Amino acid sequence: MYKKAGSLWSVMPVIYLSSRFSLSQFLTLLSSIKIFNTMITDLEQLKKNLGLKIHIERQKSKITQEELAEWADVSVATLSNVERGLVLPTLESAAKIANALQLSLPELFTFNF
Repeated sequence: MYKKAGSLWSVMPVIYLSSRFSLSQFLTLLSSIKIFNTMITDLEQLKKNLGLKIHIERQKSKITQEELAEWADVSVATLSNVERGLVLPTLESAAKIANALQLSLPELFTFNF
């Protein structure tokens, strides 16, 4: 889960990987959320930012939570909890949500607000 302070693992959430994701895709995701550059240390802020990003992109696409949940093959409750910043999705769920929103994983984890 976590290692000593100052290491990459001390700030990285536990993410469940699917065999469908390569190491290079995972490293691209990590660099896109700037863990290597800015060392995100507040997981609560990461949850809020990701939830806000999904909410904004869903609203831009003019789709409901129910529609996005169906297209991403996640439950409405899970999507709602993610959008409200209560939980982080698994990497597989994040990829499904990104795909349903027609975004790449790095785009999903890029916060420009």
